[in-house]
Formats: sequence, C-alpha cells, structure tokens
Amino acid sequence: MNQQTTNHPATTRGRSVERQIEIDAPIEAVWKALTDAEELTRWFPLNARVTPGPGGSIWKQWESEAAGGEDERIEIWKPGQHLRTAGSEGEWAGIATDYYLQGKGGGTVLRVVSSGFGEGDQWDEILGAWGRGWDFELRGLRHYLENHHGQRRDVAWAVAPYTCGHEAAWTHLTKPGGWFGAGGLTGLDADSSYSVETASGDPLSGVVQVWDPPMQFAGRVEGWNDGMFRAELYSGRVMLWLSTYGVPEADVQALQGRWRESVKDLFAGMS
Repeated sequence: MNQQTTNHPATTRGRSVERQIEIDAPIEAVWKALTDAEELTRWFPLNARVTPGPGGSIWKQWESEAAGGEDERIEIWKPGQHLRTAGSEGEWAGIATDYYLQGKGGGTVLRVVSSGFGEGDQWDEILGAWGRGWDFELRGLRHYLENHHGQRRDVAWAVAPYTCGHEAAWTHLTKPGGWFGAGGLTGLDADSSYSVETASGDPLSGVVQVWDPPMQFAGRVEGWNDGMFRAELYSGRVMLWLSTYGVPEADVQALQGRWRESVKDLFAGMS
C-alpha cells in the first residue's frame, strides 16, 4: 500500500490523506464491498446502512453498544469506477472520501483519498488517525476479499482509556509483561512474523501487516482461522480489534470479554 500523505488537488478544501492498494478480486466485488451494507460489515464497520445512488447515504457504526454512528452522503456514484462520500455531521462533517477503482489483470487497484482536513493540532491528530485507519482497513478489505469472500465476520473488540501520553501508553501496552505477554511486542517490521500470548492468556501469531509505533500494530492471526488483529492508540484510548471468519460467535464473544477485562486491568490507575 502507498504510505504517503499528500495534498489532493481541488476536490475539497484543506489537507488530504491518500492510500492505494492492489486487490486480487474483480472490480465488481470491490465495488460491492464499498457500497453494499452487508459487505461493508464483513471488513469495515460493525453495522451499516446504504441508500445507493447519487444523493443517497452510507451510515457506519463501529462500537455496537454505542448510540449514533457516522452518516455520509453520496456525492458521486459511478459503479465500478468512482465513489465519493462526504460526512454530514460530527467529526466527519466536511470530510470527503473518493474511492477510485481501476482494473489490473483480473484484479483491482483501489485508490482512496480522504480530504477536507484543516490546520492545527486537533486536525493533525484527526488526519493521522484517518491515515492509520486506511492503512489497516484497506488491508482488511483485501484480506476479506482474497481469503474470506462471502463469509460473515464476527468481531472481538475492547477499549480502555489512558491519561498519559501516547509514548507512555504504547510502552505500557507492548513492553515485556504488558498486554502482549512476557515477551512483549517490539522491533517488528511489515511482513515479519510475530508470536505473543496476551494478558488474557490468548495466543496470537501470524504475519505483521502494519507496524507503526507508538500508534498502531496490525497483523494476520493464524489461530483464529486467519483473522485480522489491530491495536491502536487514539484520542486517549487504546483499542483492540480482531476480525474473525468462520469462528463460532460464542468463542468470539468469550474472547471479547477476556480482552475487555485484561486491558481495563492493565491501564487501571495509570496516569
């Protein structure tokens, strides 16, 4: 994936973040994964609703116990070519995302440009979070389409607040004896192997997809039927996420409960 952050010319105001990825799936499958509510929940949000076509909308929600969600209006709808959505309220208001699709052999090149970010420290944090989000989410999309296409996804996720800085929180999470177990989680590179046992006693091993300390780690997980794991720090919270396919829902929910307790205990009282 292209890791660069660039200014996107003229479509909307402000700064932008751009990512590109090649996916071994036909354009039709990629387009449907971007625009069909059920397909969206197999790689992106936990819940989604779509009113297709120009003037329609795409609603996404990541924390299923929470109210609300993010609603985007559809500004451009060219099936198999170009989708543009724009946030209509909340943190996403005024931020537009363009999805450009191009065939390559039997696969698809997907370029994503999110634009409309302003200047200043608060915007710097949001811009960075969007870039990290696409670094993970586009790999999740590719992983779904290339390895689990058509399968339901079940997700285990856990969140814990912290009041210290990112560096201190990341160290606390990844140091030996932290959430990633006795060996910790350090010194990795994209495409290298990792193997840990979490503070909840659950083994995780596979291939690194994103290594971006002190903000984000993502990797494939062999032991959960080739799932996708993510740990991210954003806005005073550490967030853990595991996308699974073909795993009993009860097992995923039990894992979620263990993770929520273990990460809450790890950060309890930390300042």
